[in-house]
Amino acid sequence: MRVKSVLWAVSVVLWASGPPAQTQQTTPDLDTAYEEGRTITADQGPVEIQGAAGLAVEGPLDCGTPGEVTGSLTISSPDAPWPVLEILDTINGAGLTFFSDAGLFQGGLFSDPSTGGGLTLDLGRNDLAPGIFVDGNFAGTESTRLDIHGPERSITLDTSVGGDASVVLPDGAISAEEILDEAGVASAGTGNSTVNLVGGLQILLSRSLTAPSDGHVLLMGTAQATFTHDENVSTVCEFAVTDSPGDSLERQEADLVHATGGTDQATNDYPITTHALIPVSAGSHLFYFTGYKATGGTVTMSDLQLTLAFVPTTYGTIGSLSDNPAEELEASQERPEGPPIVGSQPSLRRDLVDTRNPTTQDTRRPLR
Repeated sequence: MRVKSVLWAVSVVLWASGPPAQTQQTTPDLDTAYEEGRTITADQGPVEIQGAAGLAVEGPLDCGTPGEVTGSLTISSPDAPWPVLEILDTINGAGLTFFSDAGLFQGGLFSDPSTGGGLTLDLGRNDLAPGIFVDGNFAGTESTRLDIHGPERSITLDTSVGGDASVVLPDGAISAEEILDEAGVASAGTGNSTVNLVGGLQILLSRSLTAPSDGHVLLMGTAQATFTHDENVSTVCEFAVTDSPGDSLERQEADLVHATGGTDQATNDYPITTHALIPVSAGSHLFYFTGYKATGGTVTMSDLQLTLAFVPTTYGTIGSLSDNPAEELEASQERPEGPPIVGSQPSLRRDLVDTRNPTTQDTRRPLR
């Protein structure tokens, strides 16, 4: 039986379209027509099958004739004067279309018009605007593209292209915790407070940092050191940034500050800067800014700051102090006459002397 059906909430309208035929009275008994294999031609209007029981079809239901007549199946609503669902043939193949009671397009599932076939899914977010569009064979590439639209922003996932263009997200859509591979910082400071070095190793500042992945942490410690010492008294201090304060003075990160009082009592101010690059694994790590006074008078630390910067990616070789050829160059050169130059050593160690007193002797010595 070739039929085109219209189903109502309380009635089902079933009709068939075919070649024009002479108007004739149809058999009133559908059972008899079916049993006899007769064709019911309804060219005066659709055949109505009424009643709460509706129509039950056990077996195939054909709409249209392959190669001859286009068939469709529509479902209507008592709240709308037009169909709200239609299954029909399109120029590219099958289509399933949804409409609102107001007759406005709501979405559908259609054969993809691109070469190679596939399906497209179109879901509206209201009566007029698109919401989700899935193109199973985007531009005939046999790659799928997903577009999600909202009133203020959209998202695109496109497998037909590679790299950054394959995903388009709204600004700020991904947080640092979700990326898990981004540079991040942490810091600690003393503000206006001061710290006195009393002798021995001291932890001046500490700060923890949670690395989202393997990488390196760049540590930077800065401060101002005020040395107050008696005449002819040397004050020697060492500073370091480290993840292990117990052995910070045995590592290359230690910086040496060596001040000599000269013939008179003296007060000297020195800027302190020390840094280190430490490999880390994913997880929480604690880092320190340490100070060590070996000898001398009073040392007061102020403006202390410890800064941590996590870097996930290495773009070159990471060398150590022993890899620095400048050390060998310095050792091979004669030291010029006159007062030592502050910070002249091209290494992480730094010897600072009181250059304001012409009687100051060059008391530089290696850290170890």
